[in-house]
Amino acid sequence: MNLVQQKFTGILLVLLSFSCAQVVAPTGGEKDSSPPEIIEAQPPIGQSNFTEKSFSIEFDEFIKLRNLNKQLLVSPPLKHELKSRIKGKSLVVDIEDTLKANTTYVINFGSAIVDITEQNPVEDFKYIFSTGEAVDSLSISGNILDAFDLEPQEGFNVQLYRGNAFDSLPIQSLPDYVGKTDKDGNFSITNIGKGTYVIFALQDGNDNYLFDRPDEAIAFASEVLSIGSTKTDIELFAFAEDNQKQFVEKVSTNGPLLIVQFKKAWQNPVGFQPLSKNGPELKHFEYGLQKDSLLIWWSQNTDQEFALIVSIGEDFKDTLSFELDSLPKGQKLKVDDKFNETYPYFRSVPIAFNFPLDLTAVDEDKMTLTRLDGKAISFSTQIGPPNTQTLRLDFKRKEDSTYKLTILPGAVTDVYGRTTDTISTEIAFDKAADYGRLIVKLDTTVASNRILQLTDANGKVLREDFTSSLTTTFEHLRPGQYGLKIVFDENQNFTWDSGRFLERQQAEKCIILKQKIDIRANWDKEIDWIIAE
Repeated sequence: MNLVQQKFTGILLVLLSFSCAQVVAPTGGEKDSSPPEIIEAQPPIGQSNFTEKSFSIEFDEFIKLRNLNKQLLVSPPLKHELKSRIKGKSLVVDIEDTLKANTTYVINFGSAIVDITEQNPVEDFKYIFSTGEAVDSLSISGNILDAFDLEPQEGFNVQLYRGNAFDSLPIQSLPDYVGKTDKDGNFSITNIGKGTYVIFALQDGNDNYLFDRPDEAIAFASEVLSIGSTKTDIELFAFAEDNQKQFVEKVSTNGPLLIVQFKKAWQNPVGFQPLSKNGPELKHFEYGLQKDSLLIWWSQNTDQEFALIVSIGEDFKDTLSFELDSLPKGQKLKVDDKFNETYPYFRSVPIAFNFPLDLTAVDEDKMTLTRLDGKAISFSTQIGPPNTQTLRLDFKRKEDSTYKLTILPGAVTDVYGRTTDTISTEIAFDKAADYGRLIVKLDTTVASNRILQLTDANGKVLREDFTSSLTTTFEHLRPGQYGLKIVFDENQNFTWDSGRFLERQQAEKCIILKQKIDIRANWDKEIDWIIAE
């Protein structure tokens, strides 16, 4: 082999070796899961006689700040925000406020300090110092629940004020100490000085530590808090004050129907007065079930703009302008029900129509009710409840049975004089064995002005007992999960009432049975509920 051949062969072997080699990504070590560690703080954490305008924290690796505005909590609050910056592996914080004398400050960074590679946070890191001779060491902790549904309240400021005067402190003054509730409603405030305090909690809508918005939920202790040692059992109940003014939230029309939706339910009677004597004729009106809406049906031919004054007692008055439409010509009264459900055997049958019925124009002679074998059944009717669009049919019925109903034209007439086409349908009923029953026995010496509520699994109220009896039976319950709740109705107005801070009035107390209740068909369930003071 000559020299040229040897060189060529050598080059070829090298190329072949490269082409046969596998490309493998370099392997690293284990993923870093450790948070940054503090090397040094200047001045040291826990420094007394603090007079500096800044402090720095050095870590063992490079760091960054994440969501500092949401995480940072300074107690007591400062008028000017802290200025934070990263310098190498250090966090430097500048203080622009004039600090209070003889005061312990806690600057809680939460989990805002993280390493730059894996975002591992330094959890609940606090820089603490005192402008006095010593760092205060007392603390309090507790939790905040919603006063109505007892759900934990996250993100509340828990604020302490020195002294024993409730007055308007949370409205006008910044707190002396502050903490914040977590997702479970728990809070703690550390490094508190010995003394007497007012404790107040605030769902701070504008981040200024002041109760200055009507929609901000609050909580407070009725008595002053004397702190001489650590306290761990503080429980507060949050509520929003019912101080929102009444107003018309929405006005809508559907043909000749005007619907006025109010912001909240009313206590006083609602009145209305047309502004023009030449407006459409009033045919019918009624109130919504929750007493927060007004429904008015006007005359059939109403293609025009119209104005109306609506008032509630002496407290509210408003002028509404709207445009009504006429009813389509030839349109008949219709039944909204599809009659495809099985009706409860223990109730009259509700037949829903699409317009209010004429209370004086029900002709039972044009209605027939028979068994499936054709035998006639006597019956009675009435309009409502829940409204005048409902005709209720009542008769002696058997469980697990089916009947045939026929409604001829002219049997029912609406307020516009219209009637239906012939309606022919079957009505089926269930049986007692389809239901369960719940017997609730209360063991309590608490005052009798209470409301016992039966709720579904999600807390929606299904039934209420206002009798204050120690034994209550809830009949005819569909199989499923239920809950129990008690409202202590202090003012005996048959509803839950919120509180007011300036009057030192707490929201009415509620208690909820912790476990859900399983109801089975054709079974009785008995619950013994001990209610403590």
